[in-house]
Amino acid sequence: MKYVKIVLAMNVLERSVQSYMPTEAPVWAVTDVDFARWVAEGVKYVLLDVEACLGETGSEILVPEYIGAVEEAREAGIQGVGLWTNKTIDGQDDYRLVSAWGEQVAADIVLSPLSGSERKPSPVNAHKAMRFFDATPDQMGVVDDKASAGVRGGYFAGFEHRAWTRPFGKNRHPGDRLFRDPLEAAVRVQAHLMHTPKLGEQSKSVAFAEALALFEETGNPEYMDNILGFGMPNIELDQETLDKIKTPAYRKALNELKGIKDHYSEAPAEQLKAFFHEHGRRTADILTNSRLMMAAALVATNTGDLDATTKDKINAAVVVLAPITDFWDGKAARGHKHGATTKGAADDQNIDKMLSAATDLFVLLPKGSITTLDLLVSNGRDFGMTALRKPFKDRGIDTKSITSGKVAMAAKNGAQIFGTTLAHRYPKTNEVLQHTATGLKVASMLHGPQVWIAQHERQQHLDHNLKRYLASLAINGPSS
Repeated sequence: MKYVKIVLAMNVLERSVQSYMPTEAPVWAVTDVDFARWVAEGVKYVLLDVEACLGETGSEILVPEYIGAVEEAREAGIQGVGLWTNKTIDGQDDYRLVSAWGEQVAADIVLSPLSGSERKPSPVNAHKAMRFFDATPDQMGVVDDKASAGVRGGYFAGFEHRAWTRPFGKNRHPGDRLFRDPLEAAVRVQAHLMHTPKLGEQSKSVAFAEALALFEETGNPEYMDNILGFGMPNIELDQETLDKIKTPAYRKALNELKGIKDHYSEAPAEQLKAFFHEHGRRTADILTNSRLMMAAALVATNTGDLDATTKDKINAAVVVLAPITDFWDGKAARGHKHGATTKGAADDQNIDKMLSAATDLFVLLPKGSITTLDLLVSNGRDFGMTALRKPFKDRGIDTKSITSGKVAMAAKNGAQIFGTTLAHRYPKTNEVLQHTATGLKVASMLHGPQVWIAQHERQQHLDHNLKRYLASLAINGPSS
């Protein structure tokens, strides 16, 4: 019976979220919407949201790049463009604002709610647009920065093409930030998992080597300097500076600097750096696997017949040593001549979680330094994140550790050290630390997937813009 209830609850949840779903994976901005494909699939008319989609909330001036995307949509074959906003016209200032938006994109129609019942996601204005354009739902498309507004309204109107952009700008309504954004973040994660095909089923984005080859074909590789990620412009020194460098005083200073550099190149830090350069990965693997042995040592120590004092000493030594090895295995891996590996990072995270669970279960819980709820929530978060990463990785979405996750892990390490060594002296402080560490881990779990998809959308946005630039070079040639 419980299983049936769970299945029914999941079906209800899936149906309730379905109306928020775009018809393709969410994108970074309106410039990433493939209007040419939409036209090929029968779309003739498009409705666009304005605030946080084409420009800042409350701003009369829209983003030129986004206006250009509307123009490109028309060039691709879109026959009519409408603006669909929740901005009500309550006076002359509102009328001038909405009129200015329409003029900038040469909108055929501007749709604003006459009452609260017409606000998106109500499809009332979508139906008005279809009557205006004499169009059917399959000929309509909508672009909006909110799933719970225009995307959902397009669903209710039957639109078969619904694109969801990331909200643009900082000047957004406080209500959106406080109440709408948490819901939208969860739905956005679901939308990516639903609409992003798994690896092997999707076309590859423009890789660096491919882009470089295409640039070389244009005969103007110097244009690469003007594109993010393709290097820095050359730095040229003026003649006066060059003359100064030739003077005896400058030569003496430079020689002294060279002597200092030569001295420190023989220092232990430089020797360690050179060692990591050649043997960093092997060192990192040894340090990472040592924490697996530490976890086993904690289990053996606390399930054996050792006296309490000896157990406490071993526990303290292991719990204090663990974050030190964690710090150094990261430096070693990153210091290797070929850099760190994805597998090494994954192994590091998995073993850290195993050690953390062993510390909570076999050290802190028996001592009363952590509650059962903190133990279950904290470690449930760890293993939940491991499971959550798989569907993202299967779709090529990067799930590297993020700042909030690192902060949460550092707080957890600190709380475990305190709980192992000082909890009996300062029980109230320990209680606060344990609850705080648990809270930070839960927060990082909620924040992590949002960062992953934001990075994914940003990378796709850069790839899309690079393709557009390369296409413009091939058609028009390099501009002066």
